[in-house]
Amino acid sequence: MSGSILGMTRAEIARKFDEIVAFAGVERFLDTPIKRYSSGMQTRLGFAVAAHLEAEIVLIDELLAVGDADFQKKCLGKMKEVAVGGRTVLFISHNMNSVQALCSRAIWLDKGCLRADSADVRHVTLEYLSADWVVSADKSSGRAEWINESEGAKEASVVLRAMRLLDANGSVIAKPVPNNIQLILEFDLYVHDLNPALFVGYGLYGEDGEPLWLSSQMDEVPDHWPVLRKGPLRLHSPLPRRLLNEARYRIEFLSGLHNTKWFSAPGARIAFLEFEVQGGLSDSPHWTAARKGSLAPVLPWHNDGNRLP
Repeated sequence: MSGSILGMTRAEIARKFDEIVAFAGVERFLDTPIKRYSSGMQTRLGFAVAAHLEAEIVLIDELLAVGDADFQKKCLGKMKEVAVGGRTVLFISHNMNSVQALCSRAIWLDKGCLRADSADVRHVTLEYLSADWVVSADKSSGRAEWINESEGAKEASVVLRAMRLLDANGSVIAKPVPNNIQLILEFDLYVHDLNPALFVGYGLYGEDGEPLWLSSQMDEVPDHWPVLRKGPLRLHSPLPRRLLNEARYRIEFLSGLHNTKWFSAPGARIAFLEFEVQGGLSDSPHWTAARKGSLAPVLPWHNDGNRLP
């Protein structure tokens, strides 16, 4: 019925039936009524039907928010196949990795208004990721600093008052920095409720929006945890040297009760700051530009003096 509504003939549906079922991965559930399918299964089946429709224009809205990694790869592959065949794919998504991988043109809409329209997809996606979602993020000056202008969530055990990225001299970063200098992340907090499960930390995100790592004050053995106390509190955490590649990065504040609830969850963008890394990648004359990959660690190599047999 879905195929018929989309304009496929009975013969066309019969010819592509097995291929559609295999693509959606619902072979084992062909005798199960559709009303018993999960929303994800229904979406997968719906896309499988639409993907095999030979239409001139295909509109896809947030499809990759459902399904496992294998299904998402199949979807991207199918959309690329459709686009290469000369048809138009209008792909609507908040997943910037997928947009960069699939699209040859990016249109950024914000509350019904056109913010950007360019064939430089990477530039548009980076501008979207660094958009001023939080008013108090200090973007105009380029300083890697976030100052709280509200009281924060009243039910939170801890509230972030300020977050800064400092150099070794204690100055706030205000321009691109080489990756071989020591950077220190500083948090000014106010602890309302001293719960044993309380944790604070941060997530570091690459310019494509993908998380590189998450860190909290509970990462080490308990004897090495910083002592938390009620009232105002300042914490520091150094960022590893000689690890980040040339790119723009985002640091988001995280907090919550371990294995219980989030006050500031990953990806929520409740409080964040941004900075850029340029240079300092290596002392070698052969590596002076950005490398492939998200990271650019300088790792030691040694000769053990033994010859291979």
